[in-house]
Order: sequence, then C-alpha cells, then structure tokens
Amino acid sequence: MSFVLEDEIFYEQKGKSEWDKNRITTGIEWVLNDQVELICFYRFENELGKVLADFDHTLGIYLGFSLEKKKEDERRRSGHPYPW
Repeated sequence: MSFVLEDEIFYEQKGKSEWDKNRITTGIEWVLNDQVELICFYRFENELGKVLADFDHTLGIYLGFSLEKKKEDERRRSGHPYPW
C-alpha cells in the first residue's frame, strides 16, 4: 500500500500572465495481488486570482486488472505516477 499527496500550480501566459489554478490530489493505492490493483483518490481544484473562484471536488476509484501475470522484475509494487 502506498500514499501520495501532490500539489500542482498552473501558470497561464495568455494575455495577462498569472497563476491560474491550484490542484491538490491525495490517494491510496493497494496492490491486491499480481494482477489486481485498487486506487482511491480525492482531488481539490480551485481558481487563483479571482474574487469568486470556482472549486471542484473529485472522488475517484480506479480498479486495474491485468490478464497476464507480470514477472517479478516488471511488477509495479506501488507509487507514482497514478493513472488519474
């Protein structure tokens, strides 16, 4: 099992260059066995530099299933990057 917390800040260069938005994502990944992994995450996104900013909240679940067993050295045990 692994845990990730990441923060992304976006800079827009159209017209007036400014920091555009901020995105924070956190999630947990479980490798259940050689063929199945489960990822759950929460993402918060907001606009920067606006008096009335939009907020987005996203919950996600990803279930990955491999039809072929991977060899021990090819298997991704845990970690980043997540497929979100």
